[in-house]
Amino acid sequence: MSQTKNSTKRGDTRSIPLFCRAQTLAWLNPGAQFVFGWIKLLRKKDENIAKPALDACAAALKHELDKDAIVEHMWGTNIGFFARADKVHDEYICATLHDALASFTDNSYYFKIGLYLAKHPQSIGPNMLAFAGLAMHLATDDRSTSFKWYDEDFLDTSIARKTFYSFVKRSIEQGSFIIHFQPVFTCGSNSQVATAEALVRWRHPCYGDLLPSLFLPILSRLQMLDLIDLHVLERVATLQARRQEFDLPLVPISVNIARDEMLLNTNFAERMIQVVDRYGLDHSLVQFELLEGYPFMDNISNYPLGTVANQIKQLHEEGFSILIDDYGSGASNINTLCTMPFDILKLDKHLVDRCCDDKTVEHVLQSLITCVHELGHKVIAEGVETTRQFSSMKDIGCELIQGFYLSRPLDLKDFETLLDTSNQGPRSFNNI
Repeated sequence: MSQTKNSTKRGDTRSIPLFCRAQTLAWLNPGAQFVFGWIKLLRKKDENIAKPALDACAAALKHELDKDAIVEHMWGTNIGFFARADKVHDEYICATLHDALASFTDNSYYFKIGLYLAKHPQSIGPNMLAFAGLAMHLATDDRSTSFKWYDEDFLDTSIARKTFYSFVKRSIEQGSFIIHFQPVFTCGSNSQVATAEALVRWRHPCYGDLLPSLFLPILSRLQMLDLIDLHVLERVATLQARRQEFDLPLVPISVNIARDEMLLNTNFAERMIQVVDRYGLDHSLVQFELLEGYPFMDNISNYPLGTVANQIKQLHEEGFSILIDDYGSGASNINTLCTMPFDILKLDKHLVDRCCDDKTVEHVLQSLITCVHELGHKVIAEGVETTRQFSSMKDIGCELIQGFYLSRPLDLKDFETLLDTSNQGPRSFNNI
C-alpha cells in the first residue's frame, strides 16, 4: 500500500514540470511541431533497474536532442521527453540509448519507446504523453521493434484494445479509479444537500488524479466506457447500501451514463437495474445523467423497441430519476422537453455565467424554468461559483444549485461527513 502511495506521489510531482515546461517551449516556438516520447527501461530477467542506467539514458538522450529539449525521469523506470519534431529521429534515439547502456557489462538492459507527434502546440496536454505511453505499450508487445509511433489507427487495432483493456481492468481492480461526489443543494436561505453527482477520477501513477476529459475520450474511442460506468455505479450502490443498513442520512446520487456505445447495448438498462437490485436499494436512491446534446433525445417516440431511447424509458419506468445534463450546451430545442422522459433539467454552466450580465438570457432562463416546473420537473443550475450567480438563480426560480460556491467535489469521507452534519434522516428528493 505504501509503495503505491509513494509511486503516485512521485508521479504527480515529477510530471507537472514536464507539462508546464512543454507548454512554455511550444509557446516560444509558434508554428513548430513537437514530439512527446515515453521510454521504458527494462531488464531481460525482471531484475531491478539500477539508477545509474536510468541516469545514463536520460543524459545521453538530452545530448542527442536539441538544447531546449525536456528530458525527465517520470517514475519507476520511465523517462519522458518533449522536443522539436525536426530533432527527433527514432533510429538515432535507439542508437543513443544502446550506446548509453553498453557500459553496463551484464548486457541485460533493453528499452521500448513510444512517440507521439504533437502537430498543434496550442493544444498540448497530458493526453498526448498518454498516447506516447500507449505506443510504448504496443512496442513492448512487439519483439520486432524497439519503438512505435502513435497514429490514430492505433485505437482501432486489436492489440491496442487488448493492451488498454488490460490496463483499465487492472486499474479498476487496484482501486485507481476513485469516486468524488459533488453535492447539489437546495436554493434557499438554509441550503441543504438534496442530491449528489458521482464523478470519476483516474489516480494514475504518473499523472496523479486525472480529470475525465483526459481519459474518457480514449475509452470512448475504444468502446470501454461501460467498464467505468459500471464501476462508478457499483461504488455508488455500495455506499448507499451501507448507509441504508445503518439508517444514516441518504440522498439520491446520480451516475453519468451518456455514452454512445454503452447506451446502444440493448441490455444496458437491465444490467444497471441488476446492479442496483443486487444491493437491495430503492431505485429512487440512484439517478442517471444523460448529456443533453445526444441525437437520441429527439423524436423518442419514433425509436423501435430495444434502442437507446427505450433503454431510457425502461429505467424511468423502473423508478430511476433521469437527469438531462448540460442543457444549453448543445443543439437545445423544445422537442427535448416534450419527448424525453426526464425528472430534472441541469442548466449548463455557460448559461449560468451569462445570466448575471445578459437580461435576454435571464428572461429566457426564467421562462424555461417556469415551463419545466409546469411539466412537473425540477431544475438544477450547474457551475454556480459566486454569490451573485447564486442570487440570480434563486431569483429566477431555480430550486437546486450545484457548484463551487457551495461545495467542490468531495472525497468519500468528506461527503459522508457533509451528509451526517447537514441532513437529518433519509431524504426524499420528490419532497424538495
